Amino acid sequence: SQQMQQLGGEQGEAVSGALVSMYKGLLPAIGASMLIMWVISLIASAYFLLIALNDKLTFQAALTKTPGLIIPLFLLSLWIMIRSFIWIPLLGIILAIILGPRFVCAPVLLVRDRKGVLESASMSYAKTSGYWGKIFGNTFVAAVCAMIAVMVLGMVVGILGMRVSGILMPMVNMLSTAFITIFVVRLSSTVLSNAR
Repeated sequence: SQQMQQLGGEQGEAVSGALVSMYKGLLPAIGASMLIMWVISLIASAYFLLIALNDKLTFQAALTKTPGLIIPLFLLSLWIMIRSFIWIPLLGIILAIILGPRFVCAPVLLVRDRKGVLESASMSYAKTSGYWGKIFGNTFVAAVCAMIAVMVLGMVVGILGMRVSGILMPMVNMLSTAFITIFVVRLSSTVLSNAR
């Protein structure tokens, strides 16, 4: 009986050791895939931001202008994260909820008005004074709707099999990015046109 328990304990340790080494082996792949998805999302956001701000912009012209926006938009998002919440580990989420909506107009100011990174963030914070509830509520509802749509479409696409899912799910994610980006641009334009 004692021998069986010892044997079971050794097998459990071997299995948990194998799982730990498997996860350690997967971490670089997971990290690389997350980085690639983030870069694709940043490029897509820049493209859809251009399209949302200028209806007359052609596909080709938007593609040509997109690379020039990637670094400024990256720096803007980094500055907003640093300024808002990233530097406080425990309170970061609360501060993100309180301060994050105030920076919603920053990408629009950066692209449409050709402001700098720091100036876009500061102007957005100043111009959204008194609009926190409108921005947070509308963005929250839009994000929930987009998430539900992606989940439902994901389930439908999942039924079609892994190959089809591998092709269609990135398209679904791009549609979600387009929806959120265009929604935020329209919301930002409304707030900026009514700002004091």
